[in-house]
Amino acid sequence: MKVVFFRNKCIGCGSCVQVLPKRWQISRLDGKSNLIGASSKNSAFVLDTTELERAGFEECMINCPVNIIRIEG
Repeated sequence: MKVVFFRNKCIGCGSCVQVLPKRWQISRLDGKSNLIGASSKNSAFVLDTTELERAGFEECMINCPVNIIRIEG
């Protein structure tokens, strides 16, 4: 499973951090979210993770007001 995060469109609301704080944090530099452990690919950040985290990331995806979190696979 891959989580794809389009950080450049993040508004810094922190809903992802509230849902899954072990995988997200707010940057002190610009107030946007960072996906912990992700690597940069083109205009997105991508995290390869296990199915065990799917439910948490699905909740993040649903709660994101700007719809910039995607799950692939």
